[in-house]
Amino acid sequence: QKIRAIARSGLRVERFRFAVGNGSTTTYTLPQAFRPGSLIVWVDGVQTTPASEDEDAPSVTFDAAPDIDAVLTASWTAA
Repeated sequence: QKIRAIARSGLRVERFRFAVGNGSTTTYTLPQAFRPGSLIVWVDGVQTTPASEDEDAPSVTFDAAPDIDAVLTASWTAA
């Protein structure tokens, strides 16, 4: 079952684990839309800048797929 909302609009979500890398996927979906400029992403605890992000989809895309079993976490302000 997909989580549709974590926080009310304007509230901050901190260090939410949203995916685990599989070594081949480069685009991952987050559980809710976020405000532009508010997203911070970590891959295995290392802050990472995605190649692109889509606030409305909501998703992030990496240039290279995160490693197998890499933990993807993010913080954002809910849209």
